Amino acid sequence: MVERVVIFGGSGFLGKRLINNLKNHYQIVVASRNPDSISKEEGVEYSAFKYDTESFKNIIDGSNIVVNFSGASIAGQRWNKKYKKIMYDSRIETTRMISDAISLCTEKPHTLVSTSATGIYGSRDNETLTELSPLGNDYLANMCIDWEKSALKADKDNVRTVCIRVGVVLDKMEGGFTRMIQPFKYFVGGRLGNGNQFLPWIHVDDIIKIYEEAIKNTKISGIINGTAPQPVTNIEFSSVVAKALKRPNLLVVPVFMLKIIVGEFAEFLIGSQRAVPQKLLSNGFNFKYADIQSAIDNLIE
Repeated sequence: MVERVVIFGGSGFLGKRLINNLKNHYQIVVASRNPDSISKEEGVEYSAFKYDTESFKNIIDGSNIVVNFSGASIAGQRWNKKYKKIMYDSRIETTRMISDAISLCTEKPHTLVSTSATGIYGSRDNETLTELSPLGNDYLANMCIDWEKSALKADKDNVRTVCIRVGVVLDKMEGGFTRMIQPFKYFVGGRLGNGNQFLPWIHVDDIIKIYEEAIKNTKISGIINGTAPQPVTNIEFSSVVAKALKRPNLLVVPVFMLKIIVGEFAEFLIGSQRAVPQKLLSNGFNFKYADIQSAIDNLIE
């Protein structure tokens, strides 16, 4: 029997990529507050929901797998009190409703795959961060902690729950990578701050493979670092990008200038997270792009 997968946040660039990979093998249902406003994939069902537990339950009941990508972009606009609340509620409240709805289902899904972020560790210099490392205590870290707690509530209903701590996704079409390399294209590229901060990057093809692995591999549960096995410093990243684009890598963007431009979000940009996917490696997961050189070579052709 074909399994039914309900995807929340399926209109985002990761959601769309996953849907494209799964739609020939699963019955896909995309849950959206406004299905008429998003582009449709052939062979995919779209279901509208309201922000109440009963509405969530009606969509989830009878499904086999739930995937949760919900969350406003952390780089969507300047962080202020209003937008920080939007970022928080779009993650925690939506995820809490998913878990609460699952507990009310007559036919519960066997798997919940939810999203988190490596920001949960805070800025940790050159410390190697595995899934067992202590967590941070800044705004982004605390938001991620509450996000994961909301998802892991599904454990009590015997639902295998996986939280993927996604790193910085590198994709040539969408996401932050195009903005990261834009200064280099205009000959004004360089490092951020001292450049010694570690970037927990992941190629888009590999993060989608990780979501598929979390869906299919019943041996995996709990927390997964969704990062490449070889994190790099900002200096290393800048050097590889500059070489690929045949551009100079001479300038330095000072921290105070970043704070003027993007406000509190600058703390994320200059933060350091040397996160490694220990659990995936222990389970024999094979990365297509394990090192930054191969990833950049693929993205910048």
